[in-house]
Amino acid sequence: FRRVLFRSQDMLMRKHDYDESDFDWLPKQYRQIHGPAPHHGDIALAASLLAGAKRPVVVAGGGLVRSGGVEAARQIVTLLDCPALATQMGIGSIPPSMPQFIGHGGIIGSDAVATALKEADVVLAVGCRFSSWLWDEKGPLVRGETKLIHIDSDACVLGENVRAEVAIHADAGIAEIGRAHV
Repeated sequence: FRRVLFRSQDMLMRKHDYDESDFDWLPKQYRQIHGPAPHHGDIALAASLLAGAKRPVVVAGGGLVRSGGVEAARQIVTLLDCPALATQMGIGSIPPSMPQFIGHGGIIGSDAVATALKEADVVLAVGCRFSSWLWDEKGPLVRGETKLIHIDSDACVLGENVRAEVAIHADAGIAEIGRAHV
């Protein structure tokens, strides 16, 4: 074991010649630039749920911020005239100056956040993992008969902590829902 460890260390300490052009790659040449696109059937179903909602709530997470969908989210909140909150990673996506803003999830949140999520009939969550910041002693605040529309570019988080009525594997699919809803 020691011999392998020291050989590895020796290799790392050596100087190596390399061609600078080996590192002249554009981001699109080594990683995905655009997230997955939403399926039109899922978008239509989500838009239908939102159109029929009596007590919708919008949850804006960090994924929404990273995807560039903040303005679309604000438009949907305004269109629905519904309570909206931002998670810890989504702070700023729904500004406190919006009349629909009810606070943030987690310890800096308020009772209004917990109440709104518990009483909602439809929750639109974009870029949100539903970590323990949106839980109480009984588990996730979105539960029971509440229908969850969960949009995230990471398919692994869809339905992981909260059962989704509509799980949309997409990047900023919220913009598409806004167009379908109008």
